[in-house]
Amino acid sequence: MGIEVYDWFNRDAWEFSYALMVSNGNEIEEFGDDDGNKDVTGRLQASYVFGKSIGPNREDASVWVWHQDGERQFGAQDFDRVREGVGARYQRGPWRATAEFLRADGMIVAGPNPPFPGQPTQVGTNEKADGWYLEGGWRFHKDWEVDLRHDVFNRMTETAALERQFTTTTLGLQYFFYKNTRLTLNYEWRDLEIANPQAIPAGAQRTNAALIADNLGDRASLQLTWFF
Repeated sequence: MGIEVYDWFNRDAWEFSYALMVSNGNEIEEFGDDDGNKDVTGRLQASYVFGKSIGPNREDASVWVWHQDGERQFGAQDFDRVREGVGARYQRGPWRATAEFLRADGMIVAGPNPPFPGQPTQVGTNEKADGWYLEGGWRFHKDWEVDLRHDVFNRMTETAALERQFTTTTLGLQYFFYKNTRLTLNYEWRDLEIANPQAIPAGAQRTNAALIADNLGDRASLQLTWFF
């Protein structure tokens, strides 16, 4: 929860926009702020707009940069939490393509470790992570679009035994009922690599880590989206 200001300025076919937000750094369902720390998020974007295209599917070529800075309380201490990225997007006619590089510094929450219900949550307080994605779509029919995405996520890169690399390739098919309603079918080929297996103590710990990585399965999903 927070407050944001944003605006844009047009210069012929160019549009320059900004956004600045201050938020409480808590879960979205929480109106309060447990520790008093605020997140500050900023974004700058430049777009070249093709023709007089408008709306969420506007035809343009854009580049952007964003940065988020805040703190999180863990135990009795506050730790930095930084997220930032730079990206570009092109959409015109039936084609769309997007690429972005992202990085994280400070606190990183990696979820249950091992990744099963009821296990302790792994938290890195002075960690780093980075990743990137490349995605595109082709609207080969007025009601149908096929999509392809490849993304890489390197997590906990400051601790050799905890570093993991997630790689996902997604093939998607979308059917548009109306401008505001679509059905999406995705299939994800997922892979998990242990970056430094020799840094994990030999025995059960290293064996279990390898088993978890080797048994990450692919995933299929079906989603209905309705804008209102």
